[in-house]
Amino acid sequence: MCPVTVSVPVPVSVSVLDLSKNHIYRLPDAFHHLTALQTLILESNYLEELCDHFEAFTQLKVLHLGKNRLGEVPDEVCHLENLRVLN
Repeated sequence: MCPVTVSVPVPVSVSVLDLSKNHIYRLPDAFHHLTALQTLILESNYLEELCDHFEAFTQLKVLHLGKNRLGEVPDEVCHLENLRVLN
């Protein structure tokens, strides 16, 4: 399967984003502008790494990363004070 780039405008005020099962290989660079995110579901993709500046998600409470190709979770995720669920 070839990586496909799709650009879809997402309002910066979005609080829940489910991108599971979308064959995503890489998060866009501008992804960290979604600072109002409280729930981010990225499971069942092809992610090998997360975007830089993950510490920008200060409101994030739920993060689902399962069934990806991640070697490790960035240290920034461990410092998200509001994070309650990490899967």
